[in-house]
Amino acid sequence: MKIKLFYVPELCGSEKPGYPKEPARFPLISIPIIKSFAESYGFKVAQDDLDIKVFHDNKKSKSEKISVSENKFVNMELFDDRKRIAKYLKTGKDEELEEHASRILKKTQYKGFDMLGFSFVHCWTFAPTGVAMVMSKMMKEETDSLMVLGGPRFEEKIAGVPLTNIPFIDFFCFRTNHYEFTRLLNYINSGKIEKKELLPSTIYNEKRIKRYLDVRKTHSAKLKDLPNAYHIKEVLFPVPNFEGLPLELYKFIPKDVKEQGLAKDKMLILPYFFIHGCPNNCIFCKDSQTNIFFAKSPENVAEELGMLSKKYKTTKFIFTNTSVNPSKKYAEHLADEIIKKDLGLHLFDCATFKQMDKNLLTKLQKAGARRLLYGLECASPRMQKYLEKNIDLKEAAEILKLGNKLNIWNEVEIISGLPHETAKDRRLSLSFLKKNKKFIDYFYLTKFYLTDSKLTQNPKKYGLLNIREKKDDTCEGLAYDEINGLKWGQKVLQLNSAFKEYENFRNKVINPNFDNSNIHFYKVFYLYSVFDKKEDIKDYINKHGVEID
Repeated sequence: MKIKLFYVPELCGSEKPGYPKEPARFPLISIPIIKSFAESYGFKVAQDDLDIKVFHDNKKSKSEKISVSENKFVNMELFDDRKRIAKYLKTGKDEELEEHASRILKKTQYKGFDMLGFSFVHCWTFAPTGVAMVMSKMMKEETDSLMVLGGPRFEEKIAGVPLTNIPFIDFFCFRTNHYEFTRLLNYINSGKIEKKELLPSTIYNEKRIKRYLDVRKTHSAKLKDLPNAYHIKEVLFPVPNFEGLPLELYKFIPKDVKEQGLAKDKMLILPYFFIHGCPNNCIFCKDSQTNIFFAKSPENVAEELGMLSKKYKTTKFIFTNTSVNPSKKYAEHLADEIIKKDLGLHLFDCATFKQMDKNLLTKLQKAGARRLLYGLECASPRMQKYLEKNIDLKEAAEILKLGNKLNIWNEVEIISGLPHETAKDRRLSLSFLKKNKKFIDYFYLTKFYLTDSKLTQNPKKYGLLNIREKKDDTCEGLAYDEINGLKWGQKVLQLNSAFKEYENFRNKVINPNFDNSNIHFYKVFYLYSVFDKKEDIKDYINKHGVEID
């Protein structure tokens, strides 16, 4: 069976809130993992990133003012119109939509495959869903290949049309991973199912991926067993294969850096992961439902990083783990193995305050850690206890101070509008941020949204009731009421006001030259190749900003 998988184009640069400014400047990891895993079972998998291609061609079209006849420009705004897509699904006709979809299809090869699939990075906006609908219909008519859409949970209806009523889509795979997707391929390849039959792994209700979870439970390791966790089947951690992706389009050098002669080479960042799940079980996190945790052996991690570095000629990696230090012992072993290889890497990852100390942080820095993102969420002792994070805030401050001394870019994540959060809780958080602003280089700000977690499993325990689907799109997640607290309508107002309060503080006190996008992330990564000291990076950004192009 021959398969071609694509990343779906996003609507980038829109003035509407919540829309990304630009796509990721590094290849995403989901399709490369699927490719690697499925090919080990004998399937042939090709891949492409239509998102980065549309972004680059649109930018080039605008700058070079290409004539209409040659125009590669794609108006992604067209696909963000739910009513228009609903009409298209009903009538199958819209010349303008199909014209712009055809411009996207000309950027890739999609004929000659048994299956064509679109992978969604997220569903924050409607445009990727809209464009996937139009492209899928056009591709189906030309090829009659099996059509698959996968990624985060879709709405049960697309522009008002139930998923099962969309005739040109054969499978919707919600949150499906490489293991479960390969099972789907095996079923299809064996001829045991009809094209229109949905497997348990591809249905769109909350029973998703039950088989995979059963397998994970069989092989999972508890935190106390971490020293022996290295013997877990490494098949769950295939080495990503980036072949076929337009790697040259991800490479970049900041325009100002090049113009000033500070550097001349473009940089490629690659993603990598070696941890499944999280042992911390914060009550709002989806990982808190399963209590499942895997960690790949540090020896294999170091070996594979060396192989990827050599193959793709890069020393820059972003780890997409829940945290680099699920335990001190594991993270120390990992750092030791990477140091032993002497690869000269620069590494970015998430981390947890609770499993960090001076010895570990020093080792991680020597192994290449240049940026660590800590999940703080809220600097209120009461909320820390409620969230079951129980971070010692004094210790957290010391870790940030030490990281700053070690030249590590410190970032923290704040969630505004947490359940039962009060104005006093926010004042404590703002006080912590202000007190430690010298050591905090950036803080990410997100609105709280309720999803499957401990909160939904046992809402009464955590002071919630009336959990339900929202009737509007005022914010993400499920609606709920707080017991002896705010009703949902009041909570929506608090979510917005709390976010604004944090945002104003961040823009004035912590990051006056940054915004809440990821653009600064790429600039920081590059500048670690130019400057030896973090303070020089911060001074440079203060003078030149975070833009790349």
